[in-house]
Amino acid sequence: MPEWAENEPEVFEGDDFYLGAFSELSTCRSFGMSLGPIPWRDIVAYSEYHELERGMSDFFVRVIRQMDMVYLKWQKGKKPKQDG
Repeated sequence: MPEWAENEPEVFEGDDFYLGAFSELSTCRSFGMSLGPIPWRDIVAYSEYHELERGMSDFFVRVIRQMDMVYLKWQKGKKPKQDG
């Protein structure tokens, strides 16, 4: 079994909604000199489209924003550093 598969985190029931949402919402990013964060308005629009209740919508926004911060940090670490 490949090493990446052995170290893969456990996925819980319901995680697929957040992972799918993150994938869809990633298409809303701005691209320029660097990768931008997913806009808040798009996260809220997604939660409204899926008719999440207010408390769940607030939680959804926090989860997606945290996932996005980790993703952007990971992407920044992948880019080759340029000298001076």
